[in-house]
Amino acid sequence: MTLELTEIEIDVQGHRVNCRSYYNDTEYHIESADLPAVAVADCVKALRRESRRRTGKRCMRIGLELDISESEKAMWDYNILGIWMDCKTSHIDLQFTANSSVGMHQDEVQDIVQSRIQGTDFSICEIRTANFEYPAIESDGYRSWVVDVRLPLSSEATFHELLSMRKDVCQEVFLPGPELSSPYMILRAMQFGRLDVVLGTPESEVLEAKSSAYDLKKGDEAAWKTELSQDVAQFANAHGGLLLIGYHTKKQNGRDLIDRLTPVQPKPTRLQSYADILKAHIHPPVSGLQLGSVPIAGNEIIYFYVPPQPEESKPFLVTGTFVDGCHIPSGISIVRRQGDGCVHVSAQEIHAAIVAGRAFIRGAARSGK
Repeated sequence: MTLELTEIEIDVQGHRVNCRSYYNDTEYHIESADLPAVAVADCVKALRRESRRRTGKRCMRIGLELDISESEKAMWDYNILGIWMDCKTSHIDLQFTANSSVGMHQDEVQDIVQSRIQGTDFSICEIRTANFEYPAIESDGYRSWVVDVRLPLSSEATFHELLSMRKDVCQEVFLPGPELSSPYMILRAMQFGRLDVVLGTPESEVLEAKSSAYDLKKGDEAAWKTELSQDVAQFANAHGGLLLIGYHTKKQNGRDLIDRLTPVQPKPTRLQSYADILKAHIHPPVSGLQLGSVPIAGNEIIYFYVPPQPEESKPFLVTGTFVDGCHIPSGISIVRRQGDGCVHVSAQEIHAAIVAGRAFIRGAARSGK
């Protein structure tokens, strides 16, 4: 069924505005390209007057469907912005949808919206997920967000300000700024082409960068296999993290800062080789490990994403260790990410974990579980 729209013209503070009215004479449709430099509140008030004139009665609710022009939106944006006014209130409700390329959580979207409306008459009413979209896993975050904001009926904020705010929010939500909040968000941004997202970022408890591939290292092959395994296991024994190959770091104020890209030349068997090495050298296997690459100008950036691991799976042991710089392939090592470095778990910590495990087993046996 196609809804009938009636072409009408309304007066907004001396400006003639073309719009279309739905059959109920309380809902309207306006193309953003047809809007002059007028206040949102003035336009809604003019529509309220028009509805009273057309219906002969006081309307309880006025709705405006603002169709955003192609020049004012990105290819990933929806083109409709909804505006409503309940005649018993002193404010206007506005609603639009913001899509994210990387998957986000409510507090992250709220921070973006809040930063964009600060110092304006707009205020956040509610931010919620679109009910048609669900992430496969919670850590993935949602990619479609409904943003409800509010504007006082006394505000002089114009449609230009409204559309600029909406555009800024949508752009920032789609590709968040450089200071992303988690290793997973960094990874997702990189997968969508933002390989510069970590430039200027220091290595941390959840981020480490290598300038060259492990298999290109000179010397003992068994040694770099142990090094690779330890670099992944350190995150599994801590809080998860992201290991990147193809980034150079430099010392700055005592910290390793990622300062430029050093993509590596692709090798068809490399990723599968790395996966096989990690499977053979880390015990138990790291759950949810993501290993992949992002192409760039004929080369590639390699990533290892380690999600947080269940405490009952820790510690993750590595076959092979280093003692005073010498590789001992028959040894066993337990390493953990601490700050921006890797530390070996002490003998005291290992012993405490063993004792705790035995106590748990004895307690379970006594209770018959």
